[in-house]
Amino acid sequence: MRSLCRCSKWNAKGGKSGAYFAKTLDDRYVVKQLNAPEMRSFLEGGIGMAYLRYITVSLERGHPTCLAKILGLYQV
Repeated sequence: MRSLCRCSKWNAKGGKSGAYFAKTLDDRYVVKQLNAPEMRSFLEGGIGMAYLRYITVSLERGHPTCLAKILGLYQV
């Protein structure tokens, strides 16, 4: 929680959506703002479940992955 309380805007390059990114000052976490279509696609479009299956299998088998670990989706 302490890390997430101290963030600064991060100019991530290469994204198509132009979303807001922030990075914690200790470089432990990245926060990305999702727009409504991205959120729906993740939650209802099957992307979220496919992501969870992939991460679960990777962790169970000890396989490394380059995918980011998602800690949660929150609406403020």
